[in-house]
Amino acid sequence: MMYVVSYTLRPKRDATRVLTALQQSPDWWHYLDDTWLIITHETAIQLYTRIAPSFQQTDSFLVVQVTPNADHQGWLPQAAWDWFNQRRYR
Repeated sequence: MMYVVSYTLRPKRDATRVLTALQQSPDWWHYLDDTWLIITHETAIQLYTRIAPSFQQTDSFLVVQVTPNADHQGWLPQAAWDWFNQRRYR
């Protein structure tokens, strides 16, 4: 499954703990600041539970599943679209 994980760290600080947690996913893409596409067999709640300890109570973050037929638009380089389109049907 593919998920969008987007976050804001408040106050702004070193994001190493968050990045490490997200990079433990089987496959991921990170082109936009503070927004990741994560490929995992986890459910949304399992992914949330795994990465939540890397955040603080003052932070915000969102986990949303990308479904195969989800409409999508954006302004990204072709390599980003290629990665997205090759993996969103998994």
